[in-house]
Amino acid sequence: MLQSEIGEKLLSLFCLICLVLITVKSLFTYPLVDYILFALLFLLFSSLALVFISLFRKNSNLKEERDARLKLQENLDELKKKLSAIESENNKLISEKSNLIAEKARLEAKFSEFQSEIHRLESEKNELSNEIESLQKLNEEILIESDKFRNASLHDPLTNLCNRAFLVEKLDFLLQLCRNNPRAKFYVLFMDLKDFKKINDYYGHTVGDKVLRLVARRIMRVVSLEDTVVRIGGDEFGVIISDILSVEKVREIALKIHESLTQYPFRIRQGHKIQTKLHIGFAAYSPDHHTPEDILRDADIAMHEARETGAPVVFFDSDLRERFLREAQIERGLNVALEENQFLLFYQPIVSLKSKEIVGFEVLLRWRHPSGFISPAEFIPIAEKTGLIIPMTNWILAESCSQLVRWQEKGLVKKNVTVSVNLSAMHFALETLPDEVAEILNKTGLNPSNLRLEITETSAMESPESSASVLNRLKQTGVLLAIDDFGTGYSSLSQLYHLPFDNIKIDRAFIVTDAEDTERFQILRAIIGLGKSLKMSLTAEGIEQDLQFLTLLSLGCDYGQGYLIAKPMPKEEVEAFMLRSGGILEFLPSAETVSLPTTIL
Repeated sequence: MLQSEIGEKLLSLFCLICLVLITVKSLFTYPLVDYILFALLFLLFSSLALVFISLFRKNSNLKEERDARLKLQENLDELKKKLSAIESENNKLISEKSNLIAEKARLEAKFSEFQSEIHRLESEKNELSNEIESLQKLNEEILIESDKFRNASLHDPLTNLCNRAFLVEKLDFLLQLCRNNPRAKFYVLFMDLKDFKKINDYYGHTVGDKVLRLVARRIMRVVSLEDTVVRIGGDEFGVIISDILSVEKVREIALKIHESLTQYPFRIRQGHKIQTKLHIGFAAYSPDHHTPEDILRDADIAMHEARETGAPVVFFDSDLRERFLREAQIERGLNVALEENQFLLFYQPIVSLKSKEIVGFEVLLRWRHPSGFISPAEFIPIAEKTGLIIPMTNWILAESCSQLVRWQEKGLVKKNVTVSVNLSAMHFALETLPDEVAEILNKTGLNPSNLRLEITETSAMESPESSASVLNRLKQTGVLLAIDDFGTGYSSLSQLYHLPFDNIKIDRAFIVTDAEDTERFQILRAIIGLGKSLKMSLTAEGIEQDLQFLTLLSLGCDYGQGYLIAKPMPKEEVEAFMLRSGGILEFLPSAETVSLPTTIL
């Protein structure tokens, strides 16, 4: 607007200046007519100026209106934008308000649910509290019963001593203690009553139980209160001594227990006394013991060593450990020997003392170990202890019977020559033994009368009734039967009379070795006389001197074997020996070449 007014004023000023200039110029140059004309021109110019000014003003107004409109439109657009933004924000707020209202409603509903859940949980809490209280009471009762049960499970109801389960737990604790404290030490004693089964069989289990209770009391009197006495099971007892004592002190305690139980009989009823026997083994903790079974095993080994040697008490020392390891090594080796055929048989000739003719061979087992020959005295007891003696004896029977058949077919031996095989007590106790022998004879084709089975006197007399049954069944197969080591088992003659033996083998302990030994001579005469009266043949073992050979011959002994006659030989040497001798040993002494001392005659 201000620009328009300035323009109009400038235009008017310009027209006035032009008019003045024209007028001035006219006055000096043009006539009156020209004045009129100039006046008209002036009017014209004025009009034009006015029109121009009007047009200019109108144009300025239009421009200003247009600018104002544009500005107004811009303002309007800006207001619309702001209004739109406000509406959008308002809609957003309305939407959020709606959401908040909905969320509030949802939260109020959730809160209501929570309140209901809280009421429900409070109700359940009260129920659970009641249940927990009931369970706590029940748990207390269970704990009480569990303690009673645990006490019962760890104690022997008969003697009220700790039992094996408690023993294992206590040893496990002590082993851990010793591993953590190198100075700690403890000992385990292992013992069992010898022949306790006979007490039960003779007096009954009621008396047997009473004896076990009395045994427990006597052990408790000997040991200290800190020691643990355990009934391991049956007639087996154990003691844990956890004081740091020397081996000798523990041995003294063990000897006192042994004395208490063996020197003073148990009075079970009026006029009846029971004498017990036992052996005790004990072991001390060593770092080699990793489990309770390890130290129990060592104490058990010591106890069995005491039983075998007859000692009252044996300690598991390094020597016994080495022997045990050696036995374990031999046991493993025996299994391998059976599989790899490491065994071989030696045969010792048996001759008729009168004719000097070979009438049989005793079969002896030898073990050709890869490291060298192992003595039968070392491996046979282990084989008997482990039960391997049974498959070993079956192999001996089959091999020796087959060998005798081959010698018969070659003509090296006469048809009446026998092979003698020793049977262990374990094998003899098997009811299947007669069937096994019959099967072996059938497979090898040997005549049963060519086989002589030797059973020790102790094995035969341990259970005479069952022995008679097995021996009679063996006799029915046709084999010959010999009682071995006669005179060492103190047999009852009445029992011996009813057993179907064909032959008595006189133990070498009764063979006269000195012409002045009249006492042994008289015993030998009595044994031979007994055999004759029972109509049995007699075979003497261990003949090594001419004097022994002739003494036995003079007393009427039928057969003999020993180093004087021949040493045990493998089959190849036996064949060569038979070929050289022809089966008759002319080199043996006779009454014509050697005279007997008068003390014997």
